[in-house]
Amino acid sequence: MKKCGVQDCKLEVFQDRDKCVLHCDKEGYRRDLDNGDLLPQFYEELVSHIVDLIVPEKHDSDEFSRVNLRKYLAGDLEDSLVQRYSESICRKVVFMVGVYFPWRDESGPDNYDYSHVLQMLGKIHFSACAFRYNLLELDRVECFYDTCSFYDRWNPVNTAIIENAQKVLYRDCVFHEDVSLYYGEDERHIIEVSLFHNCVFYKGMFFENVQFVSPIFRDADNGSIISSIFLVNCTLSEKFILNNSEIRKFSSTNTVYESKFEFKSNVVEDFLLDDSNFFELVDTYGTRFSKFRVHKCIFEKFAGFELCEFGDENNNDLSSLAEFKFATFHAFVNLRNTKFYSGLDIENINLKEPPNFLYIELNPTNSNRETYRIIKNSFDSIGNHIEANRFFVYEMKKYKEELKGSKLTQEKALFYINEFVSNFGQSYVRPIGVLILVSFILYLLNLGHENEWLYKMYPPANDYINGISTFVNDLAGNILPFKKFLIKGMEAISLIFYALIGSLIWQMIVAVKRHTKR
Repeated sequence: MKKCGVQDCKLEVFQDRDKCVLHCDKEGYRRDLDNGDLLPQFYEELVSHIVDLIVPEKHDSDEFSRVNLRKYLAGDLEDSLVQRYSESICRKVVFMVGVYFPWRDESGPDNYDYSHVLQMLGKIHFSACAFRYNLLELDRVECFYDTCSFYDRWNPVNTAIIENAQKVLYRDCVFHEDVSLYYGEDERHIIEVSLFHNCVFYKGMFFENVQFVSPIFRDADNGSIISSIFLVNCTLSEKFILNNSEIRKFSSTNTVYESKFEFKSNVVEDFLLDDSNFFELVDTYGTRFSKFRVHKCIFEKFAGFELCEFGDENNNDLSSLAEFKFATFHAFVNLRNTKFYSGLDIENINLKEPPNFLYIELNPTNSNRETYRIIKNSFDSIGNHIEANRFFVYEMKKYKEELKGSKLTQEKALFYINEFVSNFGQSYVRPIGVLILVSFILYLLNLGHENEWLYKMYPPANDYINGISTFVNDLAGNILPFKKFLIKGMEAISLIFYALIGSLIWQMIVAVKRHTKR
């Protein structure tokens, strides 16, 4: 008969396959159950394989008898020997290499539930194994999954781990379907061990009502591909570290982070923090967020978003707007060198101290006026008035958008004049240009007065024009501080123009100061 194609395996191939019943691919519970003797043969061969691993053939000892060991695994050992066998077997590490575990059905019609066999062991090292089932509740067994593959949804329940270099339960494993753990609202599951190191997740991760005593990811700097991560009503007592990874969606709802939250150099399509609290440092340095929303969250310590990118560089859609809604920061927030391609909304943010917005790039399309006001005040508070003035202009432009459609008032008129003359104090070229224009007009008026152009236009109206001009000129000439500067015969007009020129000079001085020091 043809032997199994797996190295060092002495078993015969199963049916027309190239591997034995332990190592061949499995196809799901119903198809495996219908496939003749696959499940019963797997069960029997698994028991024999474990016996061979613990007591090699023809090596019976005082500690173990192969016959009694088989009975112990099947639960048929006489009571007087159970305690001794249990204590002895718990000290041994059983190496399962390349075994493909089929789906099992605890409530099914078969008696091939191999989990009962595994539960009789003390320590199991699964190496390059594959799993079709979604759960192994080996609560009395120390486990370690190394380079294993999980082809169905997997529930990583709390299990003691065999000591390993990374101190994790799963190392270099591949999860083809969702990794999830859910408990009801009145029940909370505790995971006491670190779960993952350098694993690949083709689908998502979902945890609800779970308390993580140890980090979910250990030394997660090598980069992972994760479809989604959902944390709902969870508590993370140790650091959450996930760096250099690609994640389609990260969602944290009603979750507490009692230690550091490190989320650096990731690429995330959709990032949501909702009603979550962070008691230690938050660091998202260099992460790229396509969609970013923080809602009703509290940050107790430093929160860093330096060199992050938010939104879509090629699309200013409102859905890509970065939002901090009702977020409370009790310590410093660093947003230095960040880029908000689709805008920023911090209108409803609560800040204990001004954030650092130095060198940010902000698309004004979807940003609101209050956001610009907060940024302006943050620069003013540290004496960076040049940057404060730059964002003051954006604030005024947003205010202009709010004024559109409203009735014309004195405030609105002055607002538009201020924008036209100096771009809200940002341009000193505009006041100079307007000043030259006003001076030229005054020159033309003075030239017209000397040549009496007005009187030559319609002589019959000269008496009325002379009466009115005499009255207003006498009135203007009685304003003592300006009397000696006024043009004789043009006192009223020259007074108006001198006031305009004075205002333009003041606007020019303000603009120059705002570009140097205020």
